[in-house]
Amino acid sequence: MSTEQTDNSRKTVFVIDDEEIIRDMTTDMLTDMGYNVITAADGQAALTTFKCSHQDIDVVLLDMILPGMTGEEIFGKLQQIKPDIKVIFSSGFSLEEVPQQLFVHETTDFIEKPYRIGDLLDKISGMLEK
Repeated sequence: MSTEQTDNSRKTVFVIDDEEIIRDMTTDMLTDMGYNVITAADGQAALTTFKCSHQDIDVVLLDMILPGMTGEEIFGKLQQIKPDIKVIFSSGFSLEEVPQQLFVHETTDFIEKPYRIGDLLDKISGMLEK
């Protein structure tokens, strides 16, 4: 195991996405890189999990469109629990089509789907450095 993987093993990424294949592939990729990964398929499950585990979560990968709740709504609720939570929004839409007010926070970023593992790892590293 490389030093990078050892360092990552202390970091937890919370993947919130309703598409099972995306959750599974992202989990596999991040786990292979040494991250701990927690997942949720919808807003309610995400909030329940986050309430119990927020102290262990270093960064959230949050899909913008989920059943029952938007990524923007979930982000607001996550911030109520942990105001400095680091969130990378993901969407099949381009950045120009995503509400820009989400990016006034230095603890937020965006990645367009489908994303490559290298791009995702760069986004996560950048967020962890903030």
